[in-house]
Amino acid sequence: MDSAQSAVFVSSPDGQLLAAASDGREIIIWRLSDGLSVQRLGYEGHVGSITAIAFSPNGSNLVSGSTDATAIVWSIASGKKIFHFVGHHQAVEHVAYATDGTRIVTASWDSSVKFWDARSGAPLCHFPFRQPIHELLSSPDGSRLAVRLDMSVALFGTASGEPIVRLAVFESPNRAKAHGVAFSPSGDRLVVLAVDDVGSGGRIYNTRDCTVATKLERFGELLSAAFSPDGG
Repeated sequence: MDSAQSAVFVSSPDGQLLAAASDGREIIIWRLSDGLSVQRLGYEGHVGSITAIAFSPNGSNLVSGSTDATAIVWSIASGKKIFHFVGHHQAVEHVAYATDGTRIVTASWDSSVKFWDARSGAPLCHFPFRQPIHELLSSPDGSRLAVRLDMSVALFGTASGEPIVRLAVFESPNRAKAHGVAFSPSGDRLVVLAVDDVGSGGRIYNTRDCTVATKLERFGELLSAAFSPDGG
């Protein structure tokens, strides 16, 4: 699978930098104001292709996931490794920072999600699933994390200073594929789209008590969803 790995791109939170990892083991960072390369990461890092990258909220660090089943936190200023996360059994396909920058989340082809302390590198907790993981999505306020699986979406409580807990698993009706997931701007609602042989449907959940707020009318095949900026 290494040879077929496509390029991975992500911009820094302030929009000043662009990081890219191709089918090799190197991450290149450009300054967008003039297009110049300002850093290269990975010479002494992963032994497999890089599959995912994410900037820290303050833009000073970057985390990468790889087919070697590990994740690495890099200092952008020095180009050196800060932490090397080991514990997954298969490729790490998704990485993300908590909104406040205190935690890092990794998701793997082994169908597990792990949380790590971004300040010490210590493992915090581990959640196994029985379905492949397709997406990690943090709420705007950082208090919730949605994990999109094949036929369900798991919701975690991730508020700063509080224990990480799995709040609910929203199962798709009729074992349909879960495709689109989005938080409202305030983070109080989560929309989940599901697609089966008949078409697409969806539900909007209250993230505070995990109840169904609205059922969406079925349409043709819909693969993504988004709330308007005012949350309507």
